[in-house]
Amino acid sequence: MTEIIVPVDLPTLPDRSCMEEIDRCYDSTWSSMRSCYGRNKTWIIGTLFLIIIGIIVVVVVVTQKTYNWPCITYTPSTLASSVSTACLQYIWDLNCVTKAPYTFPATYQGWWNQSPQGSAMIAGHTSQSGVGTYGNIIIYMGTCNIYYNQ
Repeated sequence: MTEIIVPVDLPTLPDRSCMEEIDRCYDSTWSSMRSCYGRNKTWIIGTLFLIIIGIIVVVVVVTQKTYNWPCITYTPSTLASSVSTACLQYIWDLNCVTKAPYTFPATYQGWWNQSPQGSAMIAGHTSQSGVGTYGNIIIYMGTCNIYYNQ
């Protein structure tokens, strides 16, 4: 049997001057980074703090199980007769819960959700009167007077 010999050439190490140059470059880079951090550490720490706060807020908002925005689909020109009682209660509570607490009955059919003549607001306490539109509801519920214009 013949013996096979494979020549293996080992790489040679670079001379020491090249390694010293690499060490100087490494030291210079770290020195540069430390200097940059020293000049900008307030901004860096502030930005990291804001990012952490933002992440916490997003996690809290996303993990909420119920969202109570019953009025989100309405525009200011939506007729009051289309507005739900839940939305009326939400707007009232948003503006008046501490000033004039009131609970709309589930079957409420009053001035606040009537629009007998379209978008026109008609004063009075009859079936031909009403607030008119969702935009008017938002504006006039701010008075916290449940009998406003009736």
